[in-house]
Amino acid sequence: MKSKPPLRQLVQKDFFKRLMLPLGVLSIVAVTAAGVAELRNLYIAHKVFVKTVDRSISMGMSAAHRTLRHMALSAEESQEPTQEVSLGGALEFHRIVVFKALGAPGLGRSALAPPASVDVPLSLFPDLADWPAVSVPYYSRPLDAPTLAVLVRAEQFFAMGELNLKSVERLVQNISTASPENLVLVLDRFGNVIYHPDSQMIRTQENMGHEPLVKRGLASWQPRVLLDMLDHRFVFATTWRVMPWNWVIIVGKPLTQAVLTPLLWVMMGIMATVFLAAFALSIAFKRRIDQMIVQPINHLKTQWDAITQQHNTELLREAADASPFLELQIFAHELRRSTQDLLEQETALRTQGRELYRILESIGDAVIVTDTGGRIVRMNAHAGRLTGWNPSQALGRPAQRILSMVDPRSGKPLQSLDALVLSTGVAQNLHGHALLKAADGSQKVVTHNAAPIRDDTGALYGVVLVVRDATAEYEALRLLEESEKKYRQIMETMEEAYMELEPNGRLSFCNPATLKILGGSWDELQHKTYRDFADEVTAQRMRTFFSEIYASGSSLGLQDFTIHDLQGRLKTVEISAGVRYGEDGRPIGFRVLARDITEKVEALEQSRRLEKILMQTQKMESLGTLAGGVAHEFNNLLQAMSGYLEMALNHTDAQDPRSRWLSRVQEAAFKARDLIRRLLSFARQTEPIPEPMSLNDVVEETLELLQKSIPRMIEIQKDLGPNLPVLVADRLQVEQVIINLVANARDAIESDNPGTIRLKTRAHTDDNGQAWIRLEIADTGGGIPEEIQDRIFDPFFTTKGPGKGTGLGLSTVYGIVANHGGRIHFESRPGFGTTFFVDFPVKPGSVEAPARKAEVLSEETTAPTPSDITLLVVDDEPMLVELIQGLLESAGYNVVTAGSGEDALTCLTQNNGRIDAVLLDLSMPGMGGRRCLEILRTQYPHLPVIVASGDTAHEIFRDPKRFGAHGCIAKPYRLQTLMETLHNVLRKSGS
Repeated sequence: MKSKPPLRQLVQKDFFKRLMLPLGVLSIVAVTAAGVAELRNLYIAHKVFVKTVDRSISMGMSAAHRTLRHMALSAEESQEPTQEVSLGGALEFHRIVVFKALGAPGLGRSALAPPASVDVPLSLFPDLADWPAVSVPYYSRPLDAPTLAVLVRAEQFFAMGELNLKSVERLVQNISTASPENLVLVLDRFGNVIYHPDSQMIRTQENMGHEPLVKRGLASWQPRVLLDMLDHRFVFATTWRVMPWNWVIIVGKPLTQAVLTPLLWVMMGIMATVFLAAFALSIAFKRRIDQMIVQPINHLKTQWDAITQQHNTELLREAADASPFLELQIFAHELRRSTQDLLEQETALRTQGRELYRILESIGDAVIVTDTGGRIVRMNAHAGRLTGWNPSQALGRPAQRILSMVDPRSGKPLQSLDALVLSTGVAQNLHGHALLKAADGSQKVVTHNAAPIRDDTGALYGVVLVVRDATAEYEALRLLEESEKKYRQIMETMEEAYMELEPNGRLSFCNPATLKILGGSWDELQHKTYRDFADEVTAQRMRTFFSEIYASGSSLGLQDFTIHDLQGRLKTVEISAGVRYGEDGRPIGFRVLARDITEKVEALEQSRRLEKILMQTQKMESLGTLAGGVAHEFNNLLQAMSGYLEMALNHTDAQDPRSRWLSRVQEAAFKARDLIRRLLSFARQTEPIPEPMSLNDVVEETLELLQKSIPRMIEIQKDLGPNLPVLVADRLQVEQVIINLVANARDAIESDNPGTIRLKTRAHTDDNGQAWIRLEIADTGGGIPEEIQDRIFDPFFTTKGPGKGTGLGLSTVYGIVANHGGRIHFESRPGFGTTFFVDFPVKPGSVEAPARKAEVLSEETTAPTPSDITLLVVDDEPMLVELIQGLLESAGYNVVTAGSGEDALTCLTQNNGRIDAVLLDLSMPGMGGRRCLEILRTQYPHLPVIVASGDTAHEIFRDPKRFGAHGCIAKPYRLQTLMETLHNVLRKSGS
């Protein structure tokens, strides 16, 4: 490509260098010359003006000085007193005062003392060492005008004149008449105004020493030309000092008036000249531009039109070579290259359009394009298959007709998304799924979204809709929802607590069972860790437990931990845990299953206590069995002792002292008998059998039984009410109530301190008319703490130490009283003792309470002894057999003896009906008395049988006839009791 000059170079050559540059240089030179000339003329004018003012002021001040000097010398010669005159002249005086100084001459300001008539202060004169002395301008009140004073001296006389500054003003104004535009200032050496164009400045005696221009003028003793600020504007000025008065004259002119105005006229002339020259040159320049620019561009346009028809870019190469300047040549080449690129891009766009069409048709989703009216302008093949419409038939139809969608759950029609996009201008997504009704009647579950289509300016011109067949996805989602619902139901209904912990132990998820165990809501628990529910020891165990699981990656089985919930309640939980992994396979925490086994642990503990109680009960049963055997032996021994004692008493004179001794021994034997009976009945478990009794008697007998178990330091007080109603209850259980309450009262009193146990009985009637028998048992112990008073009747609750109580005493008492229809309550104050109140109901129709149980269960007391009665005595103790045989034979009976039940049956068989009655012991070896009694009842139903036993709690004593016996007698018994029983039995049987 041949190099061409650039357009900038051509323009610079033809326009700038040939026209603009010469004109610019000429203008600058002309303006500079005009400005310099104007400043020079201004300087000359100012200099002339300043000299004129200086000459006039100097002449006037010299004349004034001469006048004052003459008057001072005249006064010196004439020695006349002070006088005051007024003189005229170029510089007028307001007044002149001649006076004689009162001080010594030649002593300066301190010695100069003008008379009192002189009212001008000497302080207005800045320097009295130089004569004549000139004051600063000041305002004179007597004169009512601004002035300044000139002081001239002779030897002793002084002449002082006060200048009329108006005369100075007239002098300057007369000189300024020829040049009124000048700014004229007359100042003293301190900057005080003597003359100013503004008369107000003179009247107010302003000081202008602060102005930059004035400051520079005052500082110079030589005439100077200055350019500086004065009154906030630049002023071109000339300064001149008036000697010997040290006044400064400043003549100036604002810079805008001094230079710019003349320069403006000069520039206007230059511009007119330039305009004429430019007009002449522009015609030639236009022709040159048309030749070098316009014609080549038109030629380039012609070539471009040819290219659009022929698609031949080589035509632009020729236009580029013919371009007269570089820019047009470059433009032609760039246009050729751009055109080539555009043609290539057009080809690529056509290829891309075909590819995009194939891609659109290959997309697995339905793609539909609508215009701003909602009519379909394009849709792919999959859209046709999904909707059942042929794409060519769907074009131009409303999209709402092609895409008929309803809610899959409710069946309600859904709003079209294309209408929402057209109204809002933003993309829309269908949340969830929709049911699409196709043209062929089929239905499919789809997802749906729409987005606006905009042009390059941002204007909306259509909507693109994308519809995806989500039938399989919807079905999978439905199955997932069912699975999640099932999982959620399992989590919500499972008894076990499920929770997920972070590695630091913080709770991140839990089911309702967890909330129940920990006693709080999710908001209260979500920021807590397992350490918030355990003491330090348990927290350390749990930390070790989780650390081992985290390290091993597997569960370590079940472990029990004691925790507390948010309310502080202690609970025992059984925990199993495993590691929870993230999607990347790394551990992210723990999964924990926990079960509240508090009740199980308590039940196990209770079971252990029950087992101990059962073992104790078994021991008691064994003890009862043992006691029964031992009691039988003791009763036999007591029977022998009491029998022989009775025989001895019968053969001893009543007045014999030995009779009394034997009676005491016999009483002791019967007390021993009663004690054995109580122990035996208490040690054996029997069914409750209500019977009428006296509560006072039961209290007395029970206290006798407990007497040895109560320390001597504890006093027993009894307040037993008289004439109590008959109590119908199980005697043994009533005794057990008294024993338990008295034992608790005993244990409540400290062993080292004296105390009192008080038992009181009385009868009362409540508001409903129900009669009650009340038993009160009070102690002076430490009382029951308030915090446990609600629990004292709970089974297994005890405050005693291990091995000192089972916790069943008061619960047993409560159960016995309740089973009898009674009620129990207590009053207790810590430190003041406890009182239990037990009420037993009085049963209607109760008979009088029986006296102490007699040894005889017969009905009559007289007993004739027929000599023809034969008795069979059956007992395994030979000593008793011998005793009873001797007693009965001494009473006139015929006695046959047998040592066992088998011997008794053999004896009956041998005597062949000669036996009239049988006295049978229950406790014997071999078949025993019970089995023997059954055989006798079967084989000898009419034979009277009297049962003798030391166990009065045996059920045969309650109903002898049910067992086939005709009477019962308790060992040890008296001979009289035996005789009465035999008499009654034989009388009833007709023997």
